[in-house]
Amino acid sequence: MTCSRALALLLVACSHLPAANAQDGAVDPSFNPVDVGYGNGDAGLYGMDIRSVVLHTDQKILVGGAFGIFDGSGSRNLTRLLQNGRVDPSFSFTPTTSAVNVLLVQPADGKILVGGMFYQDLGAPHNHIMRIHPDGSVDTGFNPGIGPDYDVNCMALQADGKIIIGGAFTNINGTTRSRIARLNANGTLDTSFNP
Repeated sequence: MTCSRALALLLVACSHLPAANAQDGAVDPSFNPVDVGYGNGDAGLYGMDIRSVVLHTDQKILVGGAFGIFDGSGSRNLTRLLQNGRVDPSFSFTPTTSAVNVLLVQPADGKILVGGMFYQDLGAPHNHIMRIHPDGSVDTGFNPGIGPDYDVNCMALQADGKIIIGGAFTNINGTTRSRIARLNANGTLDTSFNP
């Protein structure tokens, strides 16, 4: 079968899918119905910057960025939302000093990798990367030492649990790594990966 014929068959098949499967792009009024504007659902204090949104394994929504207020709560830089868009009061995260740029959920255990501009949360030092439990508490089993010397902007999880990170850093825990590195599952630098 030629490529053009296969494409034509695919287009015909897709044209018969039910219209209910398509998303029309309209705002869902059931998501965060109490948001009345600035100071509530619109972040505040440190800008209105959302940088990462991921769905957790429990279908709750993790939101990271550079904000000081979210939906009227004191959430700062990272919060979790219920399926209706309201802040989840059971998520207890100690705020970071600066922006959260990227979030990644580990599907095997639901733990959350957090990367960004921060150099500590308000409880302990964490340079630009940390891992938290689903309840928001810090996972002390993840220890990158002094970590990256500058921002972490993106992450990818390998099947073996190792973590690829990218960003503006040039050094990780005393070892030169220019903007891309791989960490072991426990947060230590994987020295066998050196691009």
